[in-house]
Amino acid sequence: MNTPSRAADAGLCGCPVCGLVCDGVADPGRCPRCHCELHSRKPESLSRTWALLTAALILYVPANILPVMYTQSIDSGSAGREDTIFSGVIGFWQSGSWDIAAIIFIASILIPSTKFIVLAVLWRRDHIQFRRYMFLFVSLTFIGYLTYLLYPAMPPWLASQTHHIAPITRIIPVMWNHVGVHGAA
Repeated sequence: MNTPSRAADAGLCGCPVCGLVCDGVADPGRCPRCHCELHSRKPESLSRTWALLTAALILYVPANILPVMYTQSIDSGSAGREDTIFSGVIGFWQSGSWDIAAIIFIASILIPSTKFIVLAVLWRRDHIQFRRYMFLFVSLTFIGYLTYLLYPAMPPWLASQTHHIAPITRIIPVMWNHVGVHGAA
């Protein structure tokens, strides 16, 4: 397969401000249009990528550990409970809704974990494959957004307000009060 040529191989670089394609990758200098400093590569791009990946991994842990919903069974008179994503998956599985449990597990736990692993491996081993992966990732995200525009889903708080589902309680203010940040939500 013929690999695509790169701008750097042709002796070109792009201005990060105005987008003008300029000559001289070896000594980029300044953009003739906006006089912005030119670089053949983004400064500290590898460090930025690893910093963003590390931040995503750090934030992934509380996103799956902190409660994200309050559930209460309609047919039982018992009090509700706060659920994390994983405990919600277990609850759906135990109640016999294994299909919903599988969808939530795959979409909220398995796919993001796989993305992190694939991203790190591709970035470390093969930048061309990394670019292809990122193109596919952005394309699929865009397709998901288009799907939402064509078939909009109603968020739980709106479904509750319009009486499509039972009343729900927002737990974000409860969480902020619990950690000592009052009035944040």
